Amino acid sequence: MSDFNSMFPQFLQTCLQLKTLLTPIAYVLLTGGLIAGTIATHRSAAANLRVFGRMIVIVLLLVYLPTWGNQIVTAVNDTVTNTLNVNPGQIQDQYKAALEMKKSTSENQSWWDKVTEWRASMVEALMTVAFTFLGWIASAIVWWAYILQNAILFIGYALSPIFIGMLAFPSVQERAVAIC
Repeated sequence: MSDFNSMFPQFLQTCLQLKTLLTPIAYVLLTGGLIAGTIATHRSAAANLRVFGRMIVIVLLLVYLPTWGNQIVTAVNDTVTNTLNVNPGQIQDQYKAALEMKKSTSENQSWWDKVTEWRASMVEALMTVAFTFLGWIASAIVWWAYILQNAILFIGYALSPIFIGMLAFPSVQERAVAIC
């Protein structure tokens, strides 16, 4: 399976440009949310400290979201491939190896046993063809899921400044959380 960035070389750059374009809008939203949270409602000092603390967390999230997201993706990938020893690209190879082990144990039969068991050989051949076809379909689904996952991830990073900026306003905070 080829890399997403090599298949769509300009996609990441376009998403980064969109994120760069939307980041100042997010900071304007953060400023508006800070003003709305402190000056407009005349809250107590403890409530104002909570607003400032929330703003610090939101700014950290705005700055470090792609870095943290990529670290999580890398950790999950390493866990799946190294700890669980699962590689989706090698499933068909593992199936072929299991079939070869089964055939190697049946090669010790005499020629008469093989002739009389032609029905079993025919069923085995049909099952091999069916499972190979299903393996190709599964590989295509995994490939499309990989493409879709990376596209959604990059688009999410690109659009994240707007939704993170919306977290600063209590009136639209629920909508921002639902979308993020």
